[in-house]
Amino acid sequence: MVVVSDKLLEPPLDSRYLLVLGICGSCMMISLCSGVRLFLRHLRAGRERTGLLTPDEKAHDAMMFALSIPLFAGFSFLAVVLVELAAMWTFLQTLILALNFARIPGSFTGHVNGQIRLHELLKARSASMSPIQIFGLAPCCCMRPCAKARQPVAEDFYRLKVGIWQLCIMIPLLEFIDLIVGEEIVMGAAWIQALPARFVKLRQLVKVSSQFTCISSCKGLVELIAALEEDPAEKASLSAKLKYCQSYVLGMNLIPTLMWSLSVKAWGSSTLLNHEVLTDLQTTNFITNCWIC
Repeated sequence: MVVVSDKLLEPPLDSRYLLVLGICGSCMMISLCSGVRLFLRHLRAGRERTGLLTPDEKAHDAMMFALSIPLFAGFSFLAVVLVELAAMWTFLQTLILALNFARIPGSFTGHVNGQIRLHELLKARSASMSPIQIFGLAPCCCMRPCAKARQPVAEDFYRLKVGIWQLCIMIPLLEFIDLIVGEEIVMGAAWIQALPARFVKLRQLVKVSSQFTCISSCKGLVELIAALEEDPAEKASLSAKLKYCQSYVLGMNLIPTLMWSLSVKAWGSSTLLNHEVLTDLQTTNFITNCWIC
């Protein structure tokens, strides 16, 4: 059996593939250098705050966030080179995504000295706070009529945390199912052919809905904490973390999910310069990971 990487790397190499390799390789190296540089920067800042070799918790979270981007890009580049293992590389990417977003609630509440302090502030100030919109934020604006602006309560934090953490379960679960289905296809399992076409559409719908909910919950959590935080520097740091979350989900997961069909058409013929032919699934996996990288 000829695997996809054999088709792509067999001379003469297709010019489209060479272009993609060059772009993805350059992006990966830029991401690696930037991530390591940011990691060391936060490490030094954390050590200065503690006066020890061990950085503080705030710096530790920032260091992990910084390293996750080059790791994500590295797995994407491997998926471009070893396309036949794309499902495995994607599953590893979702594990990185899940580990990152599992840290988000704790990282955000660190701006008000932790979750316990957040609850104390909410109990003390909620009655006197102005109504704020913490649910139904973009991109889940359609939910706004059911979740109007109101005074926050302590339970809102748990609801927002669930909205973020559901991504840590749903996305890896869906990719694990894809990993199993992909292996069954390679082995020629007959039951895979019986899967209805709507299964793929349903999977995409659930995946996009999960990501939209996560982004909306992150925005809601930022709005909640910003209403309790008076320091402009802390609010600016919160906004920067929110942009990180948005770029992570949109740029590395959601946009490739939405753009894969258009990209397959832009790729053109599935026949390579060496006369090897890529299947639709192989082309889809290849192009999707090009977008991520």
